[in-house]
Amino acid sequence: MDNNELTDRWNKIAQKFLVGKKIVHARYQTQEEAQDFGWWTRGLVVWFEDGSNFIVQQDDEGNGAGALNISDESVGILPVLR
Repeated sequence: MDNNELTDRWNKIAQKFLVGKKIVHARYQTQEEAQDFGWWTRGLVVWFEDGSNFIVQQDDEGNGAGALNISDESVGILPVLR
């Protein structure tokens, strides 16, 4: 699979999961939740009305929580918490 095919595959997966969902809750992980992941930092968790969620993390290996770059300048970055 070449890079274009790989990008297309993951774009389709992301769109199928995210597009049209309604966010019903968002908060940072508790310290206990982060520790369950083996992390020293806490990331943002976002829940959708269908019960699914996502957690912002550093990389695809789950090496820690990650920051979220927001396009609204009044917010800017939602940081990693310790």
